Amino acid sequence: MNPKRPALGKLPAAFSDGFEALCATIYGHLTAYEHMPQKGALGGKSPAMKFREHVNAGWKATVMNPVDLLTVFTKPETRVVRKHGIGLKGAVWTCDGLLRHFERQVLVHVPVYHGFSEVLVTDINGNEIGVAVADRAFDVLDARGAKESARRKSIRNKALTELSKPIPTVDVGAALIAYGQKQLPVVPNEPDGVISVNRTASSKRAMLPVSPEKKNRQKADEEQRLIDEARAAFAASTRRAS
Repeated sequence: MNPKRPALGKLPAAFSDGFEALCATIYGHLTAYEHMPQKGALGGKSPAMKFREHVNAGWKATVMNPVDLLTVFTKPETRVVRKHGIGLKGAVWTCDGLLRHFERQVLVHVPVYHGFSEVLVTDINGNEIGVAVADRAFDVLDARGAKESARRKSIRNKALTELSKPIPTVDVGAALIAYGQKQLPVVPNEPDGVISVNRTASSKRAMLPVSPEKKNRQKADEEQRLIDEARAAFAASTRRAS
């Protein structure tokens, strides 16, 4: 369908009444169309009239829950969770379940025979995490991006809080001591021999080396003063003797 243009080279103005009003407008136009008589294969009957004839003749549709298509005719693929999302078809896919998931790897059930806009995500054991969709990038100035970021952060923080509740407080030091007390004692074996020392040659014992005492500045100055006074006295007595 070619859109009507207000002027050559200009696009029509965007619908300004909101998304819900747009959906209602499109649905109204489709409803009117399906009740309009059509030429050709319909033979002057409307789509609604032709459908009613088939139903009255016993035709019944075979339907399937769209959610079930996410589990059958699919191929499970392993993905690594990065920043609460997974990579698929060159894009990032996410869901609220991945925001609450804390394991690194998940299974993505990718449909084999049909296109898809949603994929089922489970953990490695097959437990459902959620239905992921392609993540949407918002413009920097779009307020919806900030709202979505705040919503995801709230979900993540709540999941972290719930995760920490069943975890008891552990005293690591006490746990280590208790672990050591439960172990068998370490008992050394008997020595292979004993070395003795004959001390008949000398009654003296070697003294262990002692590190010299560190002198502070004041003590060093005092010792130097006494040495200088002793030298001066010795020099004076030598002069008197000569």
